[in-house]
Amino acid sequence: MDNLIFNIDRMDENKIRIIISDENIIQKGILYFEKVKVGFNRKPISMNSWACIDAKIEGLYDMGGDYTSLDILNKCQLLISSLVSVNEHVIDGHNKPTDDKGSK
Repeated sequence: MDNLIFNIDRMDENKIRIIISDENIIQKGILYFEKVKVGFNRKPISMNSWACIDAKIEGLYDMGGDYTSLDILNKCQLLISSLVSVNEHVIDGHNKPTDDKGSK
C-alpha cells in the first residue's frame, strides 16, 4: 500500500470521505464514512466509531497489489482515528473553562 495516497476530507461533523489515488494522483477509490449513531449498540462497534457506508474501489482491484479490501478499510479507520483525535484535542484545547475567581 506504499504506492497509494490517502486524502481524507471531513465533509461535516458526522461524515468523512477518503479518496485513494495512485502515485500519479489518479483516483483509484473513494470511501465514505459516517459517525456511528448514538442508539447503535452492536458489538464490536463502539461510540465515537466510524462506519463505512459506501465504497467504490474498483480502480484498486485494476491496479493489483498485495492488499485486500480489509487492509484498505483498516488503513482508513486508522487515518480517521488520527484525524478525529487531533481535531478533538484542538477543540478541547480552545474550550477549556476558566475560573475567574480571585482574578479581581
